[in-house]
Amino acid sequence: MAGVIAFAQPATQPATATATTGTDGGLTATYGLSAFNEVAEFVVVGGQVQERAQNATDWNPFRAVGVLPSGVTVRSSTVAVGTNNLGNLEIYVVGSDRNVWHNYSTRSVADWGGWSSLSAPAVPIGGAVSAGSNNFGNQELYVRTNDGQVFHKFATPGQGAGWSNWDPMGRPQPGVRGDVSVGKNDRGNQELYIVGANGVPYHNFATPGRGSGWNGWDPLDAPVPPNGDVTSALNFVSNQELYFVGSDAKVWHNFATPGVGSGWAGWSVLGSPVGVTLVGDVFVQPTAFIVLGQQWIRVNDASGHIYEDTQTPNQGSGWSGWS
Repeated sequence: MAGVIAFAQPATQPATATATTGTDGGLTATYGLSAFNEVAEFVVVGGQVQERAQNATDWNPFRAVGVLPSGVTVRSSTVAVGTNNLGNLEIYVVGSDRNVWHNYSTRSVADWGGWSSLSAPAVPIGGAVSAGSNNFGNQELYVRTNDGQVFHKFATPGQGAGWSNWDPMGRPQPGVRGDVSVGKNDRGNQELYIVGANGVPYHNFATPGRGSGWNGWDPLDAPVPPNGDVTSALNFVSNQELYFVGSDAKVWHNFATPGVGSGWAGWSVLGSPVGVTLVGDVFVQPTAFIVLGQQWIRVNDASGHIYEDTQTPNQGSGWSGWS
């Protein structure tokens, strides 16, 4: 389940690759930033991916990123965005054939190489695809399958087909629901977050060179179960911070404290706007777009009204309050 929050990008961005998800005109949108400061927005409309690139002062019109071959349509409601080894944007969707399909920009975000299949795990995919970047700087993809497992696949530039096989990453004992959120911990390794079928958030982090290369799924017990997915981002001190809308319709968060205790501060409530019942997921401003060290989060109610709370380091509670 993706966040449903409107998002606007400034005209000039730092040369950092990133992606985030919000909404535009009621459609779930993903924003990508290439290594060359190219900013693009992607939505799924009528089984097709549409994109628009940002120009110096505004946005270009939406245009189709081609149709998938052989009558396949886009099944997922979101587009995953990564940056490949050439620094260009690469996009991923789940097709109606349950395969993952990808396309990559060539000279600019207005030029695309064409759709090709990255196949699928042996078990049918149950949600959307998520994209991250591993310790080699290569893209890595994650999907949840119908039996409650997580599978992954990673790019291997210059090696055969250029991608590994889909391999299982196991699952927490109760299985998982929802989609994977991909973060980066203080060691620069990927950390994955997902909600178990029991309503408990779980995480798993990469351990390059150790055993399977992954720590295994551990619970991050929360006072209330999430209604949707957990959203991860980096906060103003570059530690991971997690957010979700709970079954109590309030926003909860937890942040990493490397080297202290369990390594996590523990879940605390950020509440909700007075008299408002929140739905969907929390949308977090990407680190690359943070101004003055202040990161905002956005949520919405069932009518689509958007509410924002901003981190205010060293000021009172550290948050401005909902507006």
